[in-house]
Amino acid sequence: MLGLEGLPALWLALLGVVWALYFGLGGADLGVSMLLRRMPDRAAVLRSNGATWATNDVWLVIAIAATFGAFPGWYAAWMSGLYGVLVVIILALIVRHAGVELIGHLEARAAALWSRAIVGAAWVNAVGWGIVWAWLLQGGDVLSVANVLGGVAVALVFRVAGAAYLERRLEDGSAAADVRRRTAPLAVALAVVAGVALGSPWTGLVVLALVPRFALWGAGLAAAVVPLIVLATVSPNVAGVDLRVEAAGDYTLTLMTVIAGIVLPLVLLAHLLAYSRFKREPGGLVQLTRRAMEQLR
Repeated sequence: MLGLEGLPALWLALLGVVWALYFGLGGADLGVSMLLRRMPDRAAVLRSNGATWATNDVWLVIAIAATFGAFPGWYAAWMSGLYGVLVVIILALIVRHAGVELIGHLEARAAALWSRAIVGAAWVNAVGWGIVWAWLLQGGDVLSVANVLGGVAVALVFRVAGAAYLERRLEDGSAAADVRRRTAPLAVALAVVAGVALGSPWTGLVVLALVPRFALWGAGLAAAVVPLIVLATVSPNVAGVDLRVEAAGDYTLTLMTVIAGIVLPLVLLAHLLAYSRFKREPGGLVQLTRRAMEQLR
């Protein structure tokens, strides 16, 4: 990446890719959860990404662990500068995971309360991560107007991606298509406003990526480019830390590179299997997993 050489440059690039995968894939999942109460068949919405929503959070785990290992100074700056925001994001992540797992086992009144909790937690996660990356780009007060605008813009892009995903996955995707058509112009407009406020060039890519004809790929790409462009813009100084100085030693980075060369292809393969198997009609692997889960319950 810009301003870095050797293993630190490799690991900053890898971190950009991993964060992009989380924003692109996990962002669509968060968008699906945001729309839970707007869709007529909520059970179908939850089933639509049943085999993939949790696996996409693996990229978040990998990104945070790799940040800690490769750039401990960056990780420390995150923890000190964004402690409150990150705690709220983690709590919202827990609520969303718990809600998705519990909602199918509750009576109607409790299920309605948990569906609201899922929607709220998804919005908090999306806006929270948008604020985090806007702060990396902008600095200053975490909850400044510019950073919050960036957070809401990212959340709306996630929402567009979720609606486009549901439009393809549900048998009757008309409601999701209507939500996407109404949300996309607002997402583009807010992305432009946030970009002007942050003085960032990434909003142009966001606008171009939200072409209606390629809604799912476009919205996913728009979300994915945010961490890539932010890191390219601020490198080699991230969160006020000079990564040329604060990067881990060569031994640590070499060991991490060997582990990543083994683990990342396996994780990618698992994701490809999950997405290829779990279509409108789940494949044998998913059906077998469902039967096993039903027996355990």
